[in-house]
Amino acid sequence: MKSPQVCAHNVAMQISLALSVAVGIAIVSCNSVAAKCACTPTPTPTRTPRPNKPLNDLGQGSYRGYVGGLYPNGSNQRPTPHDIAGQAIAAAITPVNARGTPTPSPAGAIGLLSLGMSNANLEFGGGLQFQAQAFKARAEADNAKDSNVIVVDGTEPGTDATEWADPMDDAWTNAISKVTAAGLTRKQVEIVWMKHAVIDPTGGFPGSAQSLQALLTTIAQNVLQKFPNCKIAFFSTRTHAFTTTFHNPEPYAYETGFANKWTIEAQINHDPHLKYDPNNGTVVAPYICWGPYFWIDGTNARSDGKIWDWCDIQEDLVHPSACGVLKISDQLLAFFETNPISTPWFLNHTVTGNVPNITETHFDVQSNNPYKVKFSATVNDPGGTSLRYMWDFDDGDFDYDITSPVKVFRAPGTYHVHLTVVDNDGNHALATCTVTPP
Repeated sequence: MKSPQVCAHNVAMQISLALSVAVGIAIVSCNSVAAKCACTPTPTPTRTPRPNKPLNDLGQGSYRGYVGGLYPNGSNQRPTPHDIAGQAIAAAITPVNARGTPTPSPAGAIGLLSLGMSNANLEFGGGLQFQAQAFKARAEADNAKDSNVIVVDGTEPGTDATEWADPMDDAWTNAISKVTAAGLTRKQVEIVWMKHAVIDPTGGFPGSAQSLQALLTTIAQNVLQKFPNCKIAFFSTRTHAFTTTFHNPEPYAYETGFANKWTIEAQINHDPHLKYDPNNGTVVAPYICWGPYFWIDGTNARSDGKIWDWCDIQEDLVHPSACGVLKISDQLLAFFETNPISTPWFLNHTVTGNVPNITETHFDVQSNNPYKVKFSATVNDPGGTSLRYMWDFDDGDFDYDITSPVKVFRAPGTYHVHLTVVDNDGNHALATCTVTPP
């Protein structure tokens, strides 16, 4: 075991207004308080015919002849030009008025809209059952979120990617209605998070994933047609399905990751159907990159230690339970509060009281094969209030409210691990630690 190492970092301190509400912020276990995460018995799930590795753990390995990783060449990091472009776009996002013109609040707002099917509906908005555990309510109660960011759940249960690819489908009418009900116009939607799949898909790999890729390309174009001021679209993949026979079963649920990966890669490779940069011609789609990567091979722990347990699913073996919704919303919150393409506009910038101070970030290499690292940080808060730690491991994995997470890096690369520390007032500090597995 090597001795702890200290990472050089630039600490940025940004602050948020305090809110008086706190909803379900730190419970991740199935054995937690029942009101937060009630587990219901489920049948013994059917195992997938063959174990698969999450794309970010697969890295430069392959699945049925196709290279893994979230980005080209088996990498889990955005290629440098795409990353620079994304960070520039994020830094330029500002509140806009009903006509889409930059305007300070209260007239200006930043609309964050979700699109997708029933799983996305439960995870982002909570549906009728899980609102306290879902992302929307938790984000609205989070005093680290900028008050200009208006979160809208535009998902539609029972509506799959084939329907979202139709610009005339009622799904778009419903999404626009939800934007209006939130007090926004279509021109105030600047960011979209989406998670799509096909109900009862057919065909083998790669054909089925390529078909979904084509649908995702059309959906990205539809986003810009419906919400002409949208700048960024974040993609996430399906969670593990404990069934191989209905809805969106395995291995199709796993293979949605390849459809997302290939769509993003097409934009990186300047596909004319996904142009986002006005310097390269007519813009037809928003900038696209990965949000959190959700798929886990059931109870086989992922490289960040997470599992997708039977307690995380409902009796249909496809949709998340309260526990599952909480696990997903944890990752969404950590993503928006740590990733460089979300923090410039998602985090608040108003100081309330004292600010936490990150003086050092550390990583302790616990083993080299696999490359296993424990992270920690030296933080003090002059206000003496409690702190919560969010981590972005720069490979699609995220931890929410974990002080010293353990992470295995299975794919080579240079990982810029981002840490955000938030205190009770919503004041926050950012730091970055660089890890290079051998």
